[in-house]
Parts: sequence; C-alpha cells; structure tokens
Amino acid sequence: MPEYKVLKEKLENIGKKIKKNLTVKDIMNAVIEIRSKKLPDPEKFQILGVFFKNVIISKEKAAEICKKISKCTTL
Repeated sequence: MPEYKVLKEKLENIGKKIKKNLTVKDIMNAVIEIRSKKLPDPEKFQILGVFFKNVIISKEKAAEICKKISKCTTL
C-alpha cells in the first residue's frame, strides 16, 4: 500500500490538536488542503493524473491529447 508522507504528517498533527480519533471528514479536509497546495484550482484547470503525482509526458504527446480534448491546458 502506498504511503504519502505529507498526508501522514498532516493527519498526525491534526490528531495531536484535536486529541481524539480522526473522522472521515478530518481526513477528507486534510487531503483537500494538501491537494489545493500542490495542484491548480480544479475549477480553472482540468487535471489528468492522480492526487500527489501527475503523469509526465512529452510536449508532443500533450499536444496530441489536447487536439482531442476541448479546454485542454498543460502545465
């Protein structure tokens, strides 16, 4: 199972502050906070990839994909 160091540390810190078991909502909010710092605003940019690591492709492949998808943006 993959382990995400940043998420693990964030959840440990939250657990220490609230001094009780974390809820699903606590975990969800932590993931959203981490994601918002690492990725552009999803309301402005559609992202292909996973939360913590985006796929890296060549500029040529990106151009090929963008021809097929409207509102395609590369980073």
